Amino acid sequence: MDSPDTGKAQEVEIVLKGIAAAPGISLGPAYLYSKAVPRVQQKVIRADEVASEIERLRNANQRSEKELQKIHAFAEQKLGSQNARIFEAQIMILGDSILMGTIEKRIASEMKNAEFIVADEISKYKQLMLAAHDEYMHERALDVDDVMNRIIRNIQDQKLFSRLEGESIIVSETLHAITGHRSKGAPFTVEAGIVRVADALDMARGRSRVPFESGRLNIHSLSAYAIEEVRISPGLDRAVRVEIAMSNSAGIYQVDELLATKLRGSGLERHMEVIARIDAEHERRLIPVFRI
Repeated sequence: MDSPDTGKAQEVEIVLKGIAAAPGISLGPAYLYSKAVPRVQQKVIRADEVASEIERLRNANQRSEKELQKIHAFAEQKLGSQNARIFEAQIMILGDSILMGTIEKRIASEMKNAEFIVADEISKYKQLMLAAHDEYMHERALDVDDVMNRIIRNIQDQKLFSRLEGESIIVSETLHAITGHRSKGAPFTVEAGIVRVADALDMARGRSRVPFESGRLNIHSLSAYAIEEVRISPGLDRAVRVEIAMSNSAGIYQVDELLATKLRGSGLERHMEVIARIDAEHERRLIPVFRI
């Protein structure tokens, strides 16, 4: 905005209102954090470029491992070994000889650029993990995604901005919602709580069709296959009413172990009513209705 008197730009104060993640007052410059995702384009390479393309991949892999080793050592010092283990998992992915060997073979056989093959191959692993009805596997899918982006960034020789000069207040629109939806996440905002519960409500049988029909039978695929429908509507006594129709009592695992776990501590407990019903005619009903 220009001042009417001087014609010079004036600084305008912007006030952001929300739910604080921690008590107290902090003063300092704000740094807006946004996760940078590298852009990947498919390119065809010549036969005489295959060796150099594989070398690009190997060099990027080595740089990625050095970065993660440094981050792991720092996290272990500041946060303790338990909280630093997430980086150990990412280092193990980089050292997966089967995965990296497959990527190298695809570069040679398909004659395509390294970053495209990395994105395509690792995304397959990520989708398999997300399809599994296991919270641990969902969290590992995020690790796979981080590793993929790190390798691609190093293949493309992109600089990583990893240090702030002086003290800053970090502002992020999505980071807390991502971490808050994990099994041991603790949402500090309403938005993060909504993401946490919404993730758990994605439980209908369509999600388990592939693992169930391919023979991967376990409590996760069986219980999800028993969920026929999830209906969300305005409630009478509470703001939101969630009705879950089950064809088999195995579905209670999805409701009690997954949804109830995500609902507790989300900040939405007093606003939601969850009712699960078993509508199967040919199953002996041990319990007709299950409520949280």
